[in-house]
Amino acid sequence: MACLPFFWAEVVWLGHFEIFIVFFCLLALLVKERKKTVYAGFFFAIAVLLKFIPIIFLAFLMLERKKIDWIFVASTACFTVLGFAVGAGISNEPWMILYPFEQIVERDPKLFSIFRYLQSDYFPWPRQYSILSMPLLVAGEAILIWIYYRQGLTMREGCVLSAFLFSILNKVGHIQFFTYPAVFLILYTGNAGSIRLSWCVYLAWTSAVALLYPITDGFRYGYWPVLREAGGLPSFMIGIWAFRDVLKDALNPKIVPAPDR
Repeated sequence: MACLPFFWAEVVWLGHFEIFIVFFCLLALLVKERKKTVYAGFFFAIAVLLKFIPIIFLAFLMLERKKIDWIFVASTACFTVLGFAVGAGISNEPWMILYPFEQIVERDPKLFSIFRYLQSDYFPWPRQYSILSMPLLVAGEAILIWIYYRQGLTMREGCVLSAFLFSILNKVGHIQFFTYPAVFLILYTGNAGSIRLSWCVYLAWTSAVALLYPITDGFRYGYWPVLREAGGLPSFMIGIWAFRDVLKDALNPKIVPAPDR
């Protein structure tokens, strides 16, 4: 990850803290793969306490071999409730915990979201389609969980697919949200056995926009505002392409080598 310009632009230059949230998500995944379930719940709770987005990975971490891991569920719930209780105790405005849910409803489409493009003058029939973002995310996540359960996908496969789905359908297309699919994709390619062209294109695209964002002052001057309005279209298409290749790769029968005689 440190070899990608995206990492340095996001963490060092832009100062977004999404990378730390993804770090705890990855830590929860890797620890759970090693059967240290309580620790996995602890790290995942930290990620959720930092931002609610990691909830999209919950189903893929709690379902293992088509059974619910109740120890993971209980440990995650306990540490999360404890964190919220501590936060409410030291805060003068404990009700602000509900603020992110309010933002989900009220925020307008941003930057590299397909919904920003659909309401721009670059789309032939501009409308406020962003109302569809949350229903599509929920429906897509439900379908993905069903595929994960029925096909017996691995936790890594489920998490990277969920991260791509969130990036593709989220109406707030801020650059830092590319961190979720980018990091999980790098982890996934370590076990995939091959690297697809779409994955390289996705990482190159995210790195390019992350580097250009501060240089162009958020794509606000010259011809760059075109990317603010229409950049959601290439992001959507490249994201769909990479998502399809991950799903296709995950659904292919796994070849298990025969034991040595």
